[in-house]
Amino acid sequence: MLCPLCRDTHLEARFSRGIEVDVCPRCRGLWLDRGELERLLAEGDVSREPAPTPGPMPAPAPPRERMDEWYDDRSPGRRKKSKAKRLADLFEDVLDL
Repeated sequence: MLCPLCRDTHLEARFSRGIEVDVCPRCRGLWLDRGELERLLAEGDVSREPAPTPGPMPAPAPPRERMDEWYDDRSPGRRKKSKAKRLADLFEDVLDL
């Protein structure tokens, strides 16, 4: 049988839990015959264990503080320093040495 997706590759038959699953080696598609999906789902419901309950959520990380050199002052309306101002501050610090 040819793969319905690739249309030029022959499917390989594989058996899992007594159900034939056709596998395309090219696109790795899985193809089931009529009624086989329902059988797999019915089997899965019987053998499936309940999922474990999740533990408590970790506390959120504290907010990171902003670097002071990026801002002119600590007022609520503060703005980011321009690149030229930051460069001038750097030269000022270097020349003060």
